[in-house]
Amino acid sequence: MNKIDNMQFYMQKLAQYNFRVTIPRIQVLKILFESNTALTAHEIGYISHKSGQYLSQGTIYNTLSVFKKCGLVSYTKFENDKALYSTPFSKN
Repeated sequence: MNKIDNMQFYMQKLAQYNFRVTIPRIQVLKILFESNTALTAHEIGYISHKSGQYLSQGTIYNTLSVFKKCGLVSYTKFENDKALYSTPFSKN
């Protein structure tokens, strides 16, 4: 699958679960797709801010929660409450 097919797949999955495709959700997906490693929500926020597309931490956590409900991200939580997120299509 190429990057456009991946995005279309994710958009279809969101619609299947009755979630809207929004600009912040697309931004978070792009960051996850382009990452070489799994990321924390804080790292996603840092990358979005660095690229000039500010996303609040609340928006990021809500978006990641939606993606988890739809089975679109891998989620690993550690003892120190640190959680890492990635997609099956990430570069990692």
